Amino acid sequence: MRRALLGLTLASLPLIATAAPLERLTPVTDFLDLGSIRPDPIESIRLEQGRWSWSITQSYMNQWSLTWHPHRVHIDRGLDRQPISADEWRYIEEAFPEDDVYMIDLEGWRTDLTLSYGLPHGMTLTAEIPYVDVGGGPNWDSIAEDFHATVDENRTFGRDTFPKGQSVFYLRANGRTTSVPDASTSGIGDATLSLSMPIGNVAKEQSLVFAIQPPTGDEETVLGSGGWDASLSWYRKWRGERRSYLAGAGFSYLDSSGSMMGFERSNTYHLLGEVTQRVTKNVDVRLGVRADSATLADELSDSDLGDPAFFWRLGMTYDLPRGNSLYFDIGEELVPQTGTEADWSVHFGFSAAR
Repeated sequence: MRRALLGLTLASLPLIATAAPLERLTPVTDFLDLGSIRPDPIESIRLEQGRWSWSITQSYMNQWSLTWHPHRVHIDRGLDRQPISADEWRYIEEAFPEDDVYMIDLEGWRTDLTLSYGLPHGMTLTAEIPYVDVGGGPNWDSIAEDFHATVDENRTFGRDTFPKGQSVFYLRANGRTTSVPDASTSGIGDATLSLSMPIGNVAKEQSLVFAIQPPTGDEETVLGSGGWDASLSWYRKWRGERRSYLAGAGFSYLDSSGSMMGFERSNTYHLLGEVTQRVTKNVDVRLGVRADSATLADELSDSDLGDPAFFWRLGMTYDLPRGNSLYFDIGEELVPQTGTEADWSVHFGFSAAR
């Protein structure tokens, strides 16, 4: 499956055949989303009572963030393109005991199964179950670098100093250190269960979504947080003959008993927007942007990893017979190496509704 798809994600399906554009709700997935429950447009889907939809999602993501310390020390020792050693980390810890230091180098796949069911009074129940495989290939670091370079060649600071295709997670802040020389892992991540409820006089286009995320993934890995997290989100939709808009905002409460790779998490705030344009009878294109406060905002308040992250995505949906659809998305972080967002991602998927 990994070979067959270029990193994929999936959308919920057209549900009602009308002249107006059908809903194009694209799941927002990321490895380190598993450290924070974030608003996801798929949660705001509206299904008539008794109807259901499902989608299968495959996503490829690449993440690269580091401070200057490992880059400088590695260069000074003439170790270009070699894995960073435990001796180098010890030197950095002793030479810069007060500095926040991190190096996050991850790539891999995430597969999501999404199921939605229409309830009475316009409510919809949605479950998302992720399977994450980090470090299992396909060694596309060079593709991500080339993509970044078309925007800004400085976006991949330090990338050429270390070997490609590795999975490293090192983070030190506030006297605490998590060092995982090989962060490769796979398994079920933290699942999400959400309930969408219509609100206001424009009930068909506005909703509140309450979501919970139980600790179904392994704690202190990129698979899970170990906490029972919850979020409350608002969504507003505007739909015309050939164009539709989606806006959303949310707050996430992160259980203090959970952590992100052993570090205390901060409650997070989120904004998102999306515009979809119908191009032909069967093809829609979409542009989305979002902003997320950092999961590690308190732990790394003086570092880029603690700053808000801004992300854009460009995608296309192709309608198939019998209400099925395919879609493709590509996304990139607007400000490099901030927050815990994936730097670059590619998505493709299939969905259906009955």
